[in-house]
Amino acid sequence: MTKVLTAELPNQFLSFFPTPIADCFFIDGDNVKDKETFLNEFSEKLKFPEYFGFNWDAFSDSVTDLSWLNSENGFLIIYKNSHNFRSNRPDEWRIANEILLEAMDYWKEQGKPMIIILL
Repeated sequence: MTKVLTAELPNQFLSFFPTPIADCFFIDGDNVKDKETFLNEFSEKLKFPEYFGFNWDAFSDSVTDLSWLNSENGFLIIYKNSHNFRSNRPDEWRIANEILLEAMDYWKEQGKPMIIILL
């Protein structure tokens, strides 16, 4: 098996498709241990606005807005080592997971897929 540099993974994954399928974001689970670091990582990688409130309601609002990204094709989020958050804070992970699933449903209704791959 070929070792892929994790920073290059999103671009290598997308290169298999002839046309852009989504805007790609890479979440590094090595940086995520709890709610605070989860929200920080998503805020940084998905370029949440400065006014982002760093709480679950603000996270939900942001992942169902994303207008600042000007995406035409939808969103692909590749989340490496998600087990760090899941195993360290299972209750917080359940809330985050529920919000992400709701966001995926929301974007599907908007005609822009949100795909989340947990590695």
